[in-house]
Amino acid sequence: MMSPELLSPELPRNSGTPELPEETKTKLSNVVVLGSDKLIQSKSFDGLRSTSTEKRAFLAGIDGAALPGLFKANEGMKNGVFVDFLELLTLTLEVAAGKEPPKGNPLIKDYNKDLRILFLLPRAEVMDYIKMRELYNSQLTILQAA
Repeated sequence: MMSPELLSPELPRNSGTPELPEETKTKLSNVVVLGSDKLIQSKSFDGLRSTSTEKRAFLAGIDGAALPGLFKANEGMKNGVFVDFLELLTLTLEVAAGKEPPKGNPLIKDYNKDLRILFLLPRAEVMDYIKMRELYNSQLTILQAA
């Protein structure tokens, strides 16, 4: 599990390199970013944000507000908290590619098609640590094969 310090919502600006959209003059409309909702909403992502007239990166933020409580409740136990990141990634890529998200999908907190921004609520499940590790390894195999 990553420490909260590594998930800071403010990323340092990288001045002087051609990686920022305002420096390369690219719109980055083929970029998909999946991160925490706080990170996606931070000023660090202003250069990637779409407007009503300009298509830029597709941004997807995961609202993990409920997750720390699950982790804390299971601290010291032989269980883990499984979050199906592959499910979140698949949904994000489908919507980014133009597929209309299904109405009433419990994973979708908010979606703005014009601004190309999606907010997700992860489904979390407490499960045996060994089983959770096997699931994550099988998902890693799927991703590597893709």
